[in-house]
Amino acid sequence: MDYSGLRRTDLLRPNVSTGGTHGFGETLAAGDFNGDGYDDLAVGNPNDDSLRWSRTPKAFPTIRIAIAGSVWIVPGGPAGLRVDLASHLTQDTPGSPSVASSGEYFGWTLAAGDINGDGRADLAVHTLDEEVGGAALAGAVTVFYGGAAGITTSGALWLDQSMAAVPGTARALNNFGTGLAIGDITGDVYADLVVGAPNDNDGISWRPDHAGTGRFAVFRGTPDGLSLTGVGDVTAWGVGLPPGGWPDPIVQYLGTGLAIGDLTGDGFGEVVATAPASQVGNVLSGAVVVLRGTAGGVTLSGRQVISENTPGVPGTPVHEQWFGGGGVHVGDLTGDGRPDALISSHSKHIGSAADAGSILLLPGTAAGIGTAGARLFDQNTVPGLGGPQTNEAFGRFVALANLDGTGALDALVTTGSEQSWGQPQGVVTVFGGGNGTLTPYGTVASASYQPDLVVFNFGRLA
Repeated sequence: MDYSGLRRTDLLRPNVSTGGTHGFGETLAAGDFNGDGYDDLAVGNPNDDSLRWSRTPKAFPTIRIAIAGSVWIVPGGPAGLRVDLASHLTQDTPGSPSVASSGEYFGWTLAAGDINGDGRADLAVHTLDEEVGGAALAGAVTVFYGGAAGITTSGALWLDQSMAAVPGTARALNNFGTGLAIGDITGDVYADLVVGAPNDNDGISWRPDHAGTGRFAVFRGTPDGLSLTGVGDVTAWGVGLPPGGWPDPIVQYLGTGLAIGDLTGDGFGEVVATAPASQVGNVLSGAVVVLRGTAGGVTLSGRQVISENTPGVPGTPVHEQWFGGGGVHVGDLTGDGRPDALISSHSKHIGSAADAGSILLLPGTAAGIGTAGARLFDQNTVPGLGGPQTNEAFGRFVALANLDGTGALDALVTTGSEQSWGQPQGVVTVFGGGNGTLTPYGTVASASYQPDLVVFNFGRLA
C-alpha cells in the first residue's frame, strides 16, 4: 500500500469519544477511496459499542447500542496516514441503507476495489449478526462507493439472501458475507464482488449429488456500480459433484476465505475459495477450490479442488487442522509475473504441537494453481521463531505488499500467540518474494515497538 510513498511507521489508536473500542483494527482494507493517488485505510471495529440513541420524553434514559460495529476511514496523503481526518462509518450514518442494532458486528469483514471503474476504490462491509427475516446470523453486506471526498453513503447497496437477486435463502447461521473479495473476474476492467456464505446448507439433508456446505455469489461490476442481474452462484455441492457416488473431498464451509487473481495469465481473474472443514477421506481437514474466470463470470469447467491429499501438496490430512482456515492471498510472490496463492492454515499441527500453524505457497500456472514448486513454511523452517509450540497460530494473518518497491511481492505473516516470557505477545515474520519462492528475512515482535507494554494479538494485517 502506498499511503505516502515514504518509509515510515504509523501507529493508529482508536479516536472514539464514547463507548468501547475493543476490536479496533480487527479487520483492515486498503484502497484509494478518493482517487488522489494515495491509498487510504479502512479500519474495522466490529465490537464498537459507541453508538447511542435517545428516547423522548426525557424521562427515558439514553440507550446504548452495544457492539453494533463501525468502520473508520483514514485517508492517506503525502505525509502518510491522516488520522486527524479519519471519518466514522456506521449503519446509522446518514444515507446508509440499514440501521444499527445491538450485537450486529458491522465491519466484521472488509474488501476494497474499484467496482464502477471511476478510479476510486469502493468498500464492501460485512455485518456478521444481521438478522434477516428473523434468522439470526444470516449475515448481510453493504457496498459503499468511493467519491472525491472518500467513501460515501450515496448510492450504497445492501445485499442479503432474502433478496431475489441474491443466491440462496436467508437462514440462521448462514454467515453471508463472512468471505469477501473484490477483483476483475470478467476482464472488463470493472472489479467484481464475490460474497461467501460458508454455512449455507449446513445441517440440511445431504445426498450424493447435494453434499457439502457453503456457497458464494459473484456480482459483476459495471460503470453504474454493482449489478444485480445474472449473479453467479457457486455451491459446495456443485464444486464437489463427482461422476458417481460421494465426492472426495466433500467440500464444506466453501467461501470462508476468498481471493481473486489472474493465476492463468489469460486476462480473467480466478476465484480462490477456502473450504476449511472439507472432508478428505475420513477426516475433516480442509480444501481450497479454484475456479477459472471468463468473460461471463466463473466456470466450473477446469475447476480444482486442492487438499493435502493432492499430489505435490506437502503435508497429510489431519482431522480438524483446517487447511486454508486462515484464508488465502493471491499475488506474484515468485517473481515470474503470474500471481501465486499463499494459503494459511494457522491451526495446522506440527509434530506434537497442535494449532502451531503453517503457510503454503502454490505457484500460478496456465492451468490454475500448480503443485510443482509448492513450499510449506512453519516455525521449523523460519529462523527466529524458536520452533513450533501449541496454539501459537503461525499464519493467523497474512498480507502481501511490495516492501522494497521492486520485483515480486513480499509477505508479512503473523504468529498471533508467539510465546515470550510466558505471554502470547505476537510476532510478524517478513518473507521476501522472488527467485521462484519466498525467503524469510526476519521477525518483528510487539515488544520492538513498545518495550514497556505487553501487546496481545500483535500483527493484524491488511
